[in-house]
Amino acid sequence: MQSVIIFFIINLFFCLWNPTYKNTQARVVYWTCCVSAILLIGLRGNIDNDYATYVDMFSSDHILVEPTFLIIRFLVRDIIGGGIAGLMLIYAAISVTIRFIAIKRYSPFIFLSVIIWIGNLMILQDMTQIRAAVASSIMLLATGAHYERKPVPYFSLTLIATMFHVSALLMIPLWLFTSKKINKWLWTGIIATGYILALKGIYLTSLLSLLPFEYIQTKLLTYSIETTDDGGANILGLFQITRIGLFMLLLWNAQRIQSHNRYTILLLKIMACGLVALPLFRNNIVLGLRITELLTSVDILLYPMVIYLFPIRSIGKFIIICYSAAIMYGRLFLEGLLK
Repeated sequence: MQSVIIFFIINLFFCLWNPTYKNTQARVVYWTCCVSAILLIGLRGNIDNDYATYVDMFSSDHILVEPTFLIIRFLVRDIIGGGIAGLMLIYAAISVTIRFIAIKRYSPFIFLSVIIWIGNLMILQDMTQIRAAVASSIMLLATGAHYERKPVPYFSLTLIATMFHVSALLMIPLWLFTSKKINKWLWTGIIATGYILALKGIYLTSLLSLLPFEYIQTKLLTYSIETTDDGGANILGLFQITRIGLFMLLLWNAQRIQSHNRYTILLLKIMACGLVALPLFRNNIVLGLRITELLTSVDILLYPMVIYLFPIRSIGKFIIICYSAAIMYGRLFLEGLLK
């Protein structure tokens, strides 16, 4: 845990510097951070809640899991003769490298994107849900193909992401989103409607039971076992409400931001789906969180755009840094994701 906090603080200074990727020194520092993160994550040892589970999966030959895990495990365990650390290092190298490529392609504020990732997804996915981490990083990489409406590269990346985690199937309906314009009232209404339905006890979970895929049905059965004391996810938690607040700020200034970053509208639509998924699937907390965590991973590209809304950019940087620090505090000390 201490190493994650130190890594966060180091990157905090790079956020205050806030250069673009065109800066030569920034590129050196950026990729040094990438390599450092891979080593930190891959060689972390048993400090996360899922590590013991992956140790069991690494040794067991009778598990229901995505094919890429079996391939990586075969290479590490059976070909090289390595241990669990080798598997973790390979997953970290894949997910972190892809995510850093996506950030430098689509975010003009590379270190602000990195600091959001460290506070949230690095702890939640790259150090815990390692298969989902690769899937979400590939989804981010597909942003360009999605925006440019290139179906072959987009659905090729979708297939690859699904081979790492089945949740990446959500990338298929995301293709329907266009990047030209966004109806602010419609998307505000969608999130509001999701909350109204959830508060009335109406959910969409039952619709997924109609999908004719045995693997998905098995996952749904597994997920349905885990619930909170009140029977569902905390849809009114501070983290969720803060994310919705930042989303609304960006949504209602979408045209203004779009002139700076052409991916704004597309990212807003994906983020909205992630935010509304939590209330719509509230009665199945694990399923709701899996959908939300995948789709809201675009926050590392979207939320740094808050900077464009303030004439004094340090205000925007301060908001993003506070947002990231608050998430990290929650992940580490409230949820206890790392030891």
